[in-house]
Amino acid sequence: MALFQMPIGVAMSNGVPIGGWMPVSAQTSTIPWPALVLSLAGGILVAATIGLWAYFGSTVFFEMVRNGLAACF
Repeated sequence: MALFQMPIGVAMSNGVPIGGWMPVSAQTSTIPWPALVLSLAGGILVAATIGLWAYFGSTVFFEMVRNGLAACF
């Protein structure tokens, strides 16, 4: 991987980019927004699970999950 890459769409003057070269670490991320939304939803689900477990304790928590699944089927 190159240490420096020329940004896309940069104006050139005699073969030299105007404004200089951009370090690779300064470029914006290209994470697709659906992956970002799914990651956020997964994080919220994990946080809610940990919060309920801490609030109700493991026995009550597992009984709630079991009863909730039983109600679905």
